[in-house]
Amino acid sequence: MLVVGAYTGEGLVFEQAENGEIGFSSMMVLHDNAIKGLACNGTHLFSVSATGSAAFHDAGNFEPVAIIPDAHDKIANGAAALPDGRFVSVSRDRKLRV
Repeated sequence: MLVVGAYTGEGLVFEQAENGEIGFSSMMVLHDNAIKGLACNGTHLFSVSATGSAAFHDAGNFEPVAIIPDAHDKIANGAAALPDGRFVSVSRDRKLRV
């Protein structure tokens, strides 16, 4: 599975077929504005947006687990998964949050 964040707040899901080709599978709403970073730890999809919000979605069914509207004071610029399963995000507020 591959998820691409869109400027409009959706996550576009792509899957690999048995023949090896990758194709569009589905779309999910992650935020109501631009997705600035996505990361997955195998069980959760973590995303940050242009408003500074963060969201956790279940990686299996894409249902929202938690939305943090004020995760950052300014536009978030990126997200990453840590080896221990946690996530980090960075923003224009010059903060790295775990």
